[in-house]
Amino acid sequence: MPELPEVETICRQLGPLVTKRVIEDVVIQRQDIVGFPDVRRFKSELSGKRVEKIERQGKYLIFKLSQSFLLIVHLRLSGHLRFVNDGARLKYERIRFIFKDGGALVFMNQGCLAGHIWSKMGSCRRV
Repeated sequence: MPELPEVETICRQLGPLVTKRVIEDVVIQRQDIVGFPDVRRFKSELSGKRVEKIERQGKYLIFKLSQSFLLIVHLRLSGHLRFVNDGARLKYERIRFIFKDGGALVFMNQGCLAGHIWSKMGSCRRV
C-alpha cells in the first residue's frame, strides 16, 4: 500500500499532465473496481467533464472536475495510475480515462483490491 509521501508524489506528478483536460470516454475493463455509482452512470457522468485540479486527502486522490463533480481514487494495495500518450492496452489495466486532446489516464491493479468512487461534490464531506 502506498504511504502518504508516495500518494503525494503521485498527485504532484499527475497534476500537470491531467489538469485542464476533458474526459472524452471512460473504458472499464473490470466493473467491480467502480464503487459508486453504477458503471453505466459512472461512465456517462464523467464523460465531458474537465479536470480542474487534483489533490490528496489522506491516501485518497481527489480529482476535482467541472460542474462540481469529484473522482475519488484510493490505490489500496497494488493500484497505480499512469498517464499514457498511446492507445495500447497495458498489463493489469482496469480503467482508462481517455482525454479529448489525446492521452489517457490509466488505472492499473495487479490484484483486485483497489477501487474508484465517484461522487457529486457536497455529498462527500469526508473521505
